Amino acid sequence: MNFGAMYRWGSPIWLLSFLGLVFLAVGVGCKRTPTHTNDEAEIRAVLQEQVAAWNRADLTAFMEGYAKLDTTRFGSGGNFVTGWKPVYDRYRKKYTNAAAMGHLVFFDVKVDQINADTAMVYGFWRLDKIAGNPGGVFSLLFRLRPEGWRIVHDHTSAAP
Repeated sequence: MNFGAMYRWGSPIWLLSFLGLVFLAVGVGCKRTPTHTNDEAEIRAVLQEQVAAWNRADLTAFMEGYAKLDTTRFGSGGNFVTGWKPVYDRYRKKYTNAAAMGHLVFFDVKVDQINADTAMVYGFWRLDKIAGNPGGVFSLLFRLRPEGWRIVHDHTSAAP
């Protein structure tokens, strides 16, 4: 068998070998995003953990659902607060104790996966056990971070 003739320039075997090496090199060099087969379940788990933390008046645990970034943003009441710490401080100032926090309920929550590391979540919220049972709508932008899915933008509005 003449291997030199099989692999000479322009032969079909040479071309297939060359293309195989190209595809291998491209595949090895591509950045791969980890596959999360349960993205929606993971996002919903973050929300469930937030609700549980809120309902035991644990704002520190509630804030674990937010990305600890200087760019994390919360919008409500015609204002934006930017930065994880300022968002946390806003919650602490407004909700000083369990009575002020009430009992949080999320409902009709929808999760729209935008791409492998971004999802839009929207739904309704209500605070029971507070005069008038305030509630409204929210939309959250989640990003997949090393620590898991976290909120990077929260827009929450109260219904009139």
